[in-house]
Amino acid sequence: MINYILVNLICIIFINLVLYFSININQLFLYIILTFFFMLLSLIFRKIIKLESSINSRKDKEDQDISSESADEHPIIKSARKRLGK
Repeated sequence: MINYILVNLICIIFINLVLYFSININQLFLYIILTFFFMLLSLIFRKIIKLESSINSRKDKEDQDISSESADEHPIIKSARKRLGK
């Protein structure tokens, strides 16, 4: 968690410095910040895709677990059989 906060802080400082330099000194810094934003967006999209795939795999695993359970193993049916003595 500390690493995440530190990286975010460094990125915010970097963005602010480059914006300041692009406004006051040279347009070259604007190209640097645009490149940085495109890289950041690509990383965000990669994270989203990985998260989406992990959620889908988790759902598939849960579906397999649910489908492997038969009706005879359900707790309500077990308790009904106990009450009926079967």
